[in-house]
Amino acid sequence: MIKSKGKGDVMKIKKKELIIGIVAILLIVAIGIAYGINKSGSKAVAPKKIEKTAKKENKKEKSKVSKADSSEDKKTDAKSREKAEDKKKEDSGDKAAKSENNGTKTSSNPKSSTYNASTPSHSSNSSGSGSTPAQKPKRWVVDQAAWDETVTKYRTETVTKYYCGGQYFDDYNSGYAYYMSELEKGNNVGSLSPVTQEIQVPYQEVIHHDEVGHWE
Repeated sequence: MIKSKGKGDVMKIKKKELIIGIVAILLIVAIGIAYGINKSGSKAVAPKKIEKTAKKENKKEKSKVSKADSSEDKKTDAKSREKAEDKKKEDSGDKAAKSENNGTKTSSNPKSSTYNASTPSHSSNSSGSGSTPAQKPKRWVVDQAAWDETVTKYRTETVTKYYCGGQYFDDYNSGYAYYMSELEKGNNVGSLSPVTQEIQVPYQEVIHHDEVGHWE
């Protein structure tokens, strides 16, 4: 048999549902509070980051300005130095022109020139007496002029001659003619044979001799 729920059971169920609803509401409220805190914290951090970046940019701009100022100062210093050098050059040119004018004035004065001409300077005398005499330049004296000498020399050459009957012939034809004539006469001169000989052949050579001399 199925028992019917009483009033007590219904009340217990309602209490449980009420507790669950209250817990849910508390959780929602807690989540909302946490979200609000995070949002406010992020809002507070953002201005600090902006301030830091602004400070960095200001520092960079200041460094750029200081660099530009230093470069301009260097340029102005260089210009001032150039102007000072130009002034020095102009002053030196004026001094040189003044000294030249003074020199022309002293040279144009006839009294000073006649006085200097009449009275010899001691410095010139002292320098002339103390200086060594100038050395004469050396010159080359030729004792014997250059010449060429023709000399006869000998060289060894190998030649072929023809031997027949105790005689030597320079070529084969002359030796053969002698051989046949002796055979016709009935003389036995042997055979005609070639012979190699070494002979001395004269030739001329020109030898050049340089000139002979001395320095004076």
